[in-house]
Amino acid sequence: MRYKAKDLLGGDANDDDPGRIRQGANINGASFYSFLSYSSAWVAASQSERDTFRRNTPIDRGDAPEPAVNGYLSADKTYSAGGRALDRSSVSRGQGRVGEMTQLLSAAFDRAITEATKLKSANGKSRGGVILLVDEADALAQSREAAQMHHEDRAGVNAFIRGIDRVGNARLPAAVIMCTNRLGAVDPAVKRRAADILTFERPNEAQRKAVLGHPLGSLGLSGPQIETMVKLTGLVDGRKYGFTFSDLMQRLLPAIVLDAYPGKSVTGTRALEIAERMAPTPPFQDKAG
Repeated sequence: MRYKAKDLLGGDANDDDPGRIRQGANINGASFYSFLSYSSAWVAASQSERDTFRRNTPIDRGDAPEPAVNGYLSADKTYSAGGRALDRSSVSRGQGRVGEMTQLLSAAFDRAITEATKLKSANGKSRGGVILLVDEADALAQSREAAQMHHEDRAGVNAFIRGIDRVGNARLPAAVIMCTNRLGAVDPAVKRRAADILTFERPNEAQRKAVLGHPLGSLGLSGPQIETMVKLTGLVDGRKYGFTFSDLMQRLLPAIVLDAYPGKSVTGTRALEIAERMAPTPPFQDKAG
């Protein structure tokens, strides 16, 4: 489960009764693990403020990689009090019934094949195409070599492979596009069936400048300050990896804006301080098991 705290800013939210794990959830092989992700307020805080916060927490936390989600997160509870709320999301993989993952995957391919068949003419020419997009593909097509893989997940991978073969054998105007941050975790049989594997690396200096230049310029940063920002988000202080595109767009830029909200202006000096304190997302340990 994931809990996300937020300030209601004068609004309101539900205050659900405390709930247990969703009824019918598949918890086979589950174990307790607690991981804390920090907000932009943490990035903007001074070291002394961070130390004070840590001293007042009930758990002494160390550094650890963020756990991957094997499935998808679905919001199910909200708790609120004192102008703040805590949203709860639970990891879902269907309802946990035996054979359900296989049925869901088969149904997805059935729909794609049905729609693609409508676009194929008798003379073999197509009037369009269908794309079946699978995000976080390692969650559905995880390598069956993984030692702790549940039998239901193995059956799901088998169904996924059968679906890909059905699309290919029928020569339909359809493509299955899979997106993942963990290519090494995808089953080898799935990768063997790929027409192409495209790897997108972290942005280089020119790409980071292209992403950051316009928004930071609009916020009032000077050219030299933008150049410094580009350097700070790359390989600095012996760090072997720079910021990802998501780090730039979903973490750094929002952190700079939220730091000034609601009554201050964004300044180049403060924006650079925030970038210097923010750490990029570590690369995934790309292992099948």
